[in-house]
Amino acid sequence: MIRVGTLLLATSLAIIVLVLGASTVLAIVLLSRGGQADPGWIAFISEDESASDIYLMRPDGSEIRQLTKDGQPKGSPDWSPDGKRVAFTVRGEHEDIWVMNSDGTGLKRITNGLVHTSQPAWSPDGAFVAFSSDRTGNSEIYVMRSDGSSVRRLTANQGEAYFPDWSPDGKTIVFYAWLSDGRSLMLVNADGTNLRRLPLRGDVCCPAWSPNGSRIAFLYAREGSGGIYVADTDGAILTPITNDGEDDNGPSWSSDGRRIVFASLRDSGYEEADYEIYVVNENGTNLTRITNRDGRNYAPKWSP
Repeated sequence: MIRVGTLLLATSLAIIVLVLGASTVLAIVLLSRGGQADPGWIAFISEDESASDIYLMRPDGSEIRQLTKDGQPKGSPDWSPDGKRVAFTVRGEHEDIWVMNSDGTGLKRITNGLVHTSQPAWSPDGAFVAFSSDRTGNSEIYVMRSDGSSVRRLTANQGEAYFPDWSPDGKTIVFYAWLSDGRSLMLVNADGTNLRRLPLRGDVCCPAWSPNGSRIAFLYAREGSGGIYVADTDGAILTPITNDGEDDNGPSWSSDGRRIVFASLRDSGYEEADYEIYVVNENGTNLTRITNRDGRNYAPKWSP
């Protein structure tokens, strides 16, 4: 026999779910139990003289997990928007894009190995991957379906184009181009129309769109100093995050947009060239080193 109190509790919970929604109720339950949201993972590359592989770690540097174990040179890991897969490049005679599950299983090559193809970036809906390739003799930005089919070129003869990244709404791609008058950040619609240049002067590289779509983080060097900067999507407001003259590299946003992870030589210098990985708040405070491994640790990418 069902007790009245139990029946009333079940009815009350059903009403709460109906009014607030299941996700809100889950958050309330987590808080009531003292639980915390999953902090996510950071994918990165760790390499020494003998091997290069992709690893995962927590944002505080804990729980390091090795995903690949073949030792071949790798680059540019990027998460699928559902966090279930990782795309990356493998360098051999040519560079190719591969995809695997986030536990390292299901490894599959999705490009053909005939040209250099690198720097994959998943679209927000997971249907497409943008990338850079020199298949026409010049490095350009392309888009293909996430299985490697239906390749189409977005840029043509815009210098050397690299490091694409999607806006959160999937409508625009930012990339950096090496033009005749220097490096610049460029924007192009996802269908290849409306190519435009952001008004930034200096050496720029490796743009990363913020999760809310309002800002872009990138590497920027000008007037003898450089580091990680953040700009509005029109390039009008420029904010230094790590403008201390160190060799920082490869920014990536946390899913809540509050922190940025990047690689740097700040603790080793150019001679040793041993990159380590750091996390910093979006306003430049609380800079924290999260790796301390032999060799080079770089190309960090925060999970969605």
